[in-house]
Amino acid sequence: MRAQLELLWELQKIDLGLKSIEEEKDRYPKEMKRLDEKQKVEKERIDKEKEKIESLEKTRRQKEGQLNLEQEKVKRAEAKMFDVKTNKEYQALLSEIDAVKEANSRMEEEILRVMDEIDELKRDLSKREKDVGTTLEKIEAERKKLQQQMAYDEKA
Repeated sequence: MRAQLELLWELQKIDLGLKSIEEEKDRYPKEMKRLDEKQKVEKERIDKEKEKIESLEKTRRQKEGQLNLEQEKVKRAEAKMFDVKTNKEYQALLSEIDAVKEANSRMEEEILRVMDEIDELKRDLSKREKDVGTTLEKIEAERKKLQQQMAYDEKA
């Protein structure tokens, strides 16, 4: 009788162990999905930052193009100064040149501000890419560990 109870006790231990393994196996797909989502979120965050940098680069190029056009206006206006006959025309031309130069100066400052923002974003992006690389490596290690555990549980 005692031998049968011990056998039943061992059988119960095995059943509990199998139940535990089955519960773990059910948890693995959820854990893998969570890891995939985490990986996806990190990649999307980096992609958004890259898009922002590209947008700022485009803005900078547009402003530089506008600045070049305005500088050409100044050159043309300065060239007209030699053809001016009256003092009134000369004063009007000077005030026009000053206004354009002032606008150009503001645009140059804006271009510099955008360039500073781009540089800062690039530094942050570089740092974040390193962090994400480390995070992705951890995710992959965790994924491999889960796969090994799944294989072990499958054998058991």
